[in-house]
Amino acid sequence: MKMKKIIVIILLVLLGYPAVSQQESAFYGSWSGKLSFQGQSLRMVFHIQKNELGEAVTKLDSPDQGAFGLSVQQTTIIGDRLELGLPALMAAFEGTLTHPDTIVGKWKQAGIEFDLKMHPFVGEKPQGRPQEPIGKQPYHEKKVSISHEKDSFVLAGTLTIPSGKGPFPAAVLISGSGPQNRDEEIMGHKPFLVLADFLTKQGIVVLRYDDRGTGESGGVFATGTTYDFADDAENVWDYLRQQKEVDPAWCGLIGHSEGGMIAPIVASRNPEIGFIVLMAAPGTPSDRLLIKQARLIAEGQGASESEIRLTENSNKAIFEVLKSENDLNTARVKVSEMMSALADSLTSNQTDMQEMLRERLLASVDQLFSPWFLNFIRFDPAPYLGQVKCPVLAINGEKDRQVPAVENLDAIEQHLQKAGNKHVKVVMFDGLNHLFQTAETGSPAEYATIEETMAPQVLAQIADWINQLKK
Repeated sequence: MKMKKIIVIILLVLLGYPAVSQQESAFYGSWSGKLSFQGQSLRMVFHIQKNELGEAVTKLDSPDQGAFGLSVQQTTIIGDRLELGLPALMAAFEGTLTHPDTIVGKWKQAGIEFDLKMHPFVGEKPQGRPQEPIGKQPYHEKKVSISHEKDSFVLAGTLTIPSGKGPFPAAVLISGSGPQNRDEEIMGHKPFLVLADFLTKQGIVVLRYDDRGTGESGGVFATGTTYDFADDAENVWDYLRQQKEVDPAWCGLIGHSEGGMIAPIVASRNPEIGFIVLMAAPGTPSDRLLIKQARLIAEGQGASESEIRLTENSNKAIFEVLKSENDLNTARVKVSEMMSALADSLTSNQTDMQEMLRERLLASVDQLFSPWFLNFIRFDPAPYLGQVKCPVLAINGEKDRQVPAVENLDAIEQHLQKAGNKHVKVVMFDGLNHLFQTAETGSPAEYATIEETMAPQVLAQIADWINQLKK
């Protein structure tokens, strides 16, 4: 099996806090270089500057993936050394300024090292996608800070309010897995910015916020679980409901992907939630969802059936250990042994690649034992959906390879109907992917290449459904 089928793509989503450093001026500015691996190359751009506190901070661009302005969690400059820490990806960069126009270093990720040489970069700021709002809009917008009732931190967000006389229906936007900013920024797209803009123009108040520990929000993301994020969402909803422009009877939640798991958790325990919109939300247990997700993505990458079955069986065994073994030390030993065996199986007769893959897989064990994943792999949405009494709109794209549409929409509808909820609408959109873009295959590899951020019919469906609730 070729390594490119099993090594995760280098750049996903990064987040950040800055570190104080000395003698920084030589590093300030933009630097670019190419990361080469398995016959492929990936352009990377570091933007290093000083923030208002006098600390060095870094933003990262990956133009080939359509990702720009991603925050790096740790920036340390000591003398002629630059260190960037990316713990969310188990990645780091360490480099030395060997000349005023050259940083020579190593990009390290999951036990693998790549040479990376950076040179000064001058380029134009990337243009936004076509659907992103530009200039002054016909609604009011303001930044808000929301004190967390349970924990001592503040969630930061953006509130958009329609012009005219209220009160208006309102919604909190809840992002998917991983540390997300208020725009749910991914692969050069800002889905929540586009969604909030459209809904507000249709007379709906929208509040979107940075996840805890992300962007301008306080708190720590790494130790949070889905239930912690549900507390965050409910806290933001409570704030929104108290705004004078909002009709409290029709103040609801719109959740995308994992956000579509979080919305039913909140609605199941809070009868005051006015409605929920589930966008590409899971309706099946997480372990089953991940197995199916891995198969569909692997098929899209051209993996053979035998390769898929091998990794599928290994994943099932690993997930079963994570679900059933209460002693985490014992579980970690078992999972590590399974990872080593998988590396041997996938690289039989390729001893030069075997150790590299083994290191890559063993390094991923820490992610499996994070608080979030240990909670996630045990999660079943059925008990929460079974207690939701408010109106529900569940939508998905027919080409979604991350949360397959048919089985998850069917499961959501069945759980809600079984509970006696008669205010349910389920819609599957032909030709759309997990981000609700018009897609060719639905593979995540397409996300950055598609200019459309969210299909117009999806935006219209959500706005129309919310607005008709009051009628």
